[in-house]
Amino acid sequence: MTSKNEYKEILKSTGVFGGTQIVVILSGLIKSKIVAILIGPTGVGISAVYNNILLMLGSVIGLGIGSSAIREIAKEHQKIGKIRVAKITQNLVLYLAVIGVIVTLICSFPLSKLMFGSNNYIIGFCIISFAVFFSILSTGYDACLKGFRAIKNIALISLYSSIGNILISLIMFYFWGAKAIPVTIALNALSILALNFFYTKKTVNTSTVKISIRETIKEAKPMVVLGIMLVISSLIEYFVINITNIVIVKKGSLAQVGLYQGAMQITNMSINLVFAAIANDYYPRLASFCNDKVGFNNAFNTQAVITVLLMVPILNVMIVAAPVLIQLFLSKEFSSISSFLYWILSGSIFMSISWCLYYIPLAYGHTKRFLYMSIIYAISKLLIQIPFYLFWGLKGIAIGNALTTFIYACIAYVLYRKIYTISFHKDFFRIFAILIIFSLTILSLEILKQNYSWLILLEILCVGIVCLYCWIHLNKRTDIINSLISRIKK
Repeated sequence: MTSKNEYKEILKSTGVFGGTQIVVILSGLIKSKIVAILIGPTGVGISAVYNNILLMLGSVIGLGIGSSAIREIAKEHQKIGKIRVAKITQNLVLYLAVIGVIVTLICSFPLSKLMFGSNNYIIGFCIISFAVFFSILSTGYDACLKGFRAIKNIALISLYSSIGNILISLIMFYFWGAKAIPVTIALNALSILALNFFYTKKTVNTSTVKISIRETIKEAKPMVVLGIMLVISSLIEYFVINITNIVIVKKGSLAQVGLYQGAMQITNMSINLVFAAIANDYYPRLASFCNDKVGFNNAFNTQAVITVLLMVPILNVMIVAAPVLIQLFLSKEFSSISSFLYWILSGSIFMSISWCLYYIPLAYGHTKRFLYMSIIYAISKLLIQIPFYLFWGLKGIAIGNALTTFIYACIAYVLYRKIYTISFHKDFFRIFAILIIFSLTILSLEILKQNYSWLILLEILCVGIVCLYCWIHLNKRTDIINSLISRIKK
C-alpha cells in the first residue's frame, strides 16, 4: 500500500508546479498584451513565424534529448552514475547545439524566401540561429534538473524565465519595435539558458567528470534512440493538428479555426496546472522504479489518484464558469464556443488516466512500443474527430476528443497491464467511478441549462459536492488540513 508520505510528496510537487503554472499563464497573457500593443498584428505574425521555426529546428536537431535524458538520469540509483549520465547529456546537447547554429545559418536564405517571400529576413534567421543554440543547450541542463528531481529549482526557473520574458520583450519592443523581434527571441532563449545553467550547477557538479567525444557518442545511444522516437511522436501530433485545421478550413472557415484554437487555449491552460507536475516529476519518479515492479505500480497508482482528485474539480468548475472564462481570456466574438468548451473539458477528465499511462513505456525505455501507441492514438483521433466534425461541427471535435482519449486509455491499460503487470487499485476505481457519475450529471445539467436556467443552482451544488468529495479524499491521504494548521501556527 502507498504511504501518506508518498501522497504528500506528489501533492507538494503538483502544488509547486501548479502554482508556478498560474504565474506562467498570467505572464503569457501580459506578454501577449504588450506584444500586441507595441508591434501590432504584423509584428505578432512575424514573431509567430520565427518562434515556430525555432521550435521545429530545436525539436528536430535536438533529437528529443531534453526528454529522453530524464529517463537515463533518473533510472540511475547511484549518484556517481547520475552525474556521469548528466555529463554525457550536457556534452551531447553542446554538439547538437553547434549543429543547430550551422544548419539554421545555412537555411537562413531559403527560410526567408519560403516563410516571408523575400530576402529581407535573412539576418533575422541568422540571429534566430543563436536562439536555436541556446534552446538546445538549455534542454540538456533542464533534463539534468528533472532527472535529479530538483523540483524547487525547476519551478523557480519557470517563474523567473516568465518574468524575464516580459521584461525583455517590454524593453526591446518599446525602444526598437518590430525590428527587435529576432533579437528579443534570442535574448529570451539566452536568459532561460542562463537560469538552467545556474540552477544545474547548484544541483549537480559535473565539472570533475571528463568524458571524450567518442565515449559521449557511444554511451548516449539509448537516449538518442528514445529521443528520436519522441521527436517522431511530436511530428505525428503536429500532423494530426494540421490535418484537423485543414479540414476545418475546407469544410468550415478560418473563423472556425480561430474559435477552435481559442477554446483549446482555455482548456490547455486549465489542464496544464496538473500536467506540469506529471511531466516534470512523475516521469523521472516512474523511471527510477523501472527495476522495481511493486514500487512502479504504487507510483503509477498514487499519481493517478492525486491527478484525478485535482483535475476533476478544476475541470467541473471551468465547465460551469465557461461563459465567464471566454469573456475573460478571449472576447464576445468567441461566445459561440461555450458548448465546445464544456464538451472538451468533460472529455479532458479521461486525460488524467491517459497521461499516467503515456509515460509507462517511456519510463522503461521501450521506444518502439511508445511510438506504436502514439500512432494508434493519432489514427484514432483522425478516424473519430474528423467524421464527428463533419456531422456536428466543432462540438463534434470535442466529443470525438473525449471518445479518443477514453479509447486510448482503455487500450493502453489493457496492454500495459499484461506487459508491465500494472493495475489500478480498487480504491482508484471507486473514486473515479463516483467522480465520473457526478461529472456526467454536471455535463447533463449544463446542456439542459440552456432551456432551464434555474438548473444552474443544482449544477453549482453538484460541483460543490465534487470539490468537497475530492478535498476529503486528498486530506485522507495527505493529512493536508493538519499540515496547513501546523504551518499557520508556526
